[in-house]
Amino acid sequence: MKFMLKKSFIMVVFGLLAACSAEETLPQIVDDVTSIEEERRVGSLLAQFKHPRGERDEGLTVHAQFLDVRGVQLDSALESLEVWTPDVHLDVASCSLRTPARYASTAGADQFRLDLLDVGRIRVEGPAQSIELEARRLPDLLSAFSGVIYGTEQGFGERRLLDYAPASSYRFSAPGYGVTGGFSVEMFAPEPLHIAEVSRRDVRYHSTARLTLGSDIELGWNMADSGERADIFIDVSTGYGPDRARLKCRAEDDGFFTIPAGMLDQLLDETATLEVSMRRVHTLNVDIKGLDVSEFIIATTDEITVVFD
Repeated sequence: MKFMLKKSFIMVVFGLLAACSAEETLPQIVDDVTSIEEERRVGSLLAQFKHPRGERDEGLTVHAQFLDVRGVQLDSALESLEVWTPDVHLDVASCSLRTPARYASTAGADQFRLDLLDVGRIRVEGPAQSIELEARRLPDLLSAFSGVIYGTEQGFGERRLLDYAPASSYRFSAPGYGVTGGFSVEMFAPEPLHIAEVSRRDVRYHSTARLTLGSDIELGWNMADSGERADIFIDVSTGYGPDRARLKCRAEDDGFFTIPAGMLDQLLDETATLEVSMRRVHTLNVDIKGLDVSEFIIATTDEITVVFD
């Protein structure tokens, strides 16, 4: 998570409190979500290893947030914090287009609230290292936001990382604080994922792929040597930030997936450059006192820029 919360929060407040508009017709998944007018308390922890793609070596980054949210859909609140979560409502081998209007709220500004709850220090223990993440209080932005976040990015370029060991156990624990209970859970790390081909062209040592306008995006990636078969989640977006249009897909971990050109039309109306990210994930629902639901995720990810000429 980039520590640019002020920009993201302001964008999400003025974007999400706008009126709804129509969405492009594509294969859609209808979310079974609680009304945005109701209060929900949820937790989200993402531990992620990113394929270095010729850059510096990466370790395991961890971000966590525990939200008390009202007046906006949960997806929107997570987007405002630049938090990635898997769309488990998607069928395997399907995609769904998401636009900012999809998350628009009809709630007034006085009904919109996002409080980020404290669970105490989060301890992350790997096979050879451990770190503790302290709650970092948000800057004083708008009255609709308050609370703390957790992350390995400490600001000003400082990062605290753990070595990544596939198939190894990682334990996440916290004592709890105030109305929020503690937790102690163990998860196993998936095998690293890297994008090997885009439309049959080798991209293992490149950060950009170029395609002809009107082409499908054919993605090829490494299959897990261990024979592990996990779902793959793919995000195609027009950039970064909560107000971007994006296409979300779910695929089998069989090494190949095609996104038809017709599904990219609305994205390419905005820009000829698309950001593609893929993740192989393990997820766990965690029972935490005081929260309605919490989802912990370990993911391995790779990203590539696709330019259409």
